[in-house]
Amino acid sequence: MRKKILLSLAAASLVLTSIARANPYAAAVVNYNPGVGYASGYTNTSAVVGPPSTADSYGDAVDPFDPPWQTNQILSIGAGGWVTVEFDQPIVHYPNTTRDFIIFGNSFFDVTNFDASFDLWSADGEVVDDGGQTQVSVSRDGVTFYALNSALAPAADALYPTDGSGNFQLPVDLALSPTNFAGLTLAQIRLLYNGSAGGASYDLTWAQDAGGNPVVLQDVRFVRVAVLTNRIELAGFAAVDGTVLAENFSNSPALDGWQAFGDTNLFSWDPTNQGLDVTWDSSQTNSYFYHPLGTILTSNDAFSLTFDLVLNDATVLPETYQFELALGLLNLGEATNAGFLRGTGDNSTNEAEFNYFPADSLGDGSSLDATLIDSEGLFSFFWDDVPLVDGMSYHVSIQHAAGTSLLTGEVFTNGQVYAALDLTSQFYGEGTGDFRLDTLAIESYSGAASGSSILAHGVVKNLFLTAPPPPVAYLRGALTNGSWQVQFWSRTNWNYALEKSSNLQTWSPAGASVPSGGGLLILADTNALEEREFYRVSANPQ
Repeated sequence: MRKKILLSLAAASLVLTSIARANPYAAAVVNYNPGVGYASGYTNTSAVVGPPSTADSYGDAVDPFDPPWQTNQILSIGAGGWVTVEFDQPIVHYPNTTRDFIIFGNSFFDVTNFDASFDLWSADGEVVDDGGQTQVSVSRDGVTFYALNSALAPAADALYPTDGSGNFQLPVDLALSPTNFAGLTLAQIRLLYNGSAGGASYDLTWAQDAGGNPVVLQDVRFVRVAVLTNRIELAGFAAVDGTVLAENFSNSPALDGWQAFGDTNLFSWDPTNQGLDVTWDSSQTNSYFYHPLGTILTSNDAFSLTFDLVLNDATVLPETYQFELALGLLNLGEATNAGFLRGTGDNSTNEAEFNYFPADSLGDGSSLDATLIDSEGLFSFFWDDVPLVDGMSYHVSIQHAAGTSLLTGEVFTNGQVYAALDLTSQFYGEGTGDFRLDTLAIESYSGAASGSSILAHGVVKNLFLTAPPPPVAYLRGALTNGSWQVQFWSRTNWNYALEKSSNLQTWSPAGASVPSGGGLLILADTNALEEREFYRVSANPQ
């Protein structure tokens, strides 16, 4: 009897391509000062580059009782010392999620019963470390660093002890404290870790300037750990897992999964200046330069999008009303339908986007918008009546908080807020509800049937999209007690079902659909095994 498994997602072909983070770990050490009182011999900076060690050279696994300890596994830093690491892909802030990056050390749980066998060792609720107090700072450019609020940021190399069998990109439940682990064996500790590899986790929203004022950082590439007292040992750094699309146009976007729909001549990659030259022309058909997300975003999800924009010109034809240029998220299947007309106000659904309306000759002034359209075509948007100046570089940010029906945003010039698209600005709302978004797009809409027009030329650079991870991750399958089972990491607000097929054409349920509260989920075939079967997981947002 042969069993085969097809690792796929039935609902929406949710397959990650270039948006998967290539390297979530520190890629290089920029500088290192061992400080005073560091452990002699533990100055190999390569120890914190790449993923933390999962076992020592003797084959002993790294776990919360047996931390990384060899000279090629940890880097020691004494009082007054520091290490600065660089990521080759940015650490990006995920709105409304637990943390953005994790630092691993060589602390461990104290064992109360060494006389017992290893499998029966238990923790006494104490963590053994070197007592080092730390200051963690972050930077986008490696020059200007912002300290993370010390009242919120945990000490590196303390909680939680590293477990090499876990996921280095998954934080431990932040509600746990050492007392929660008192009396627990390794197996029980891992149940509380819930698949995480431990470590101390941090959030970019904790960043502050020298005066203690909050600093908004959507992404950083540099992390510095400075030791204030005693010493610490570090085993590595990792960005928290999530869906990230980071496009700086340094390489051909076609090789990174970007595609064009409609009038493809409206979009042109500029390899010299590393940007995308865009024409927004309402006289053409709906046209998009787009990239699939690899997941489906709903009103239950938090997400954000940032990009840089320079307009060369933006005009409205005489005796027509103003029309928008757009960049944001949409539902590709609907947006490519012939009946999809953004300008009518009645024939578009499922969009979350930044808009700019240049002034027209009929009395309407320029405005910037953060617009959300739900699955029923109901609108809500914040706006500010200011223009975009030709030749000026703007940094645009839009974001959606989980469980809300609002899209907010900011527009920056020279690091200062130029326009706020939030509760402090003007608002229009029709009571928007749920939505389904599956594609990032630079959008040139047709002005047909709207009496409106726009012709604009500009450059888009440095796109960063952050969103929850795909609904199925770390998928595994195996025969267990004569039944085919799959296990994977699931997300809240999704329904999952195991399906099977003998020919990859016709699929039938292999069990009931299951709603998930997140975390590890196991699905099993409840039917009798056949001679030849393929399996897949169907994931549908609630």
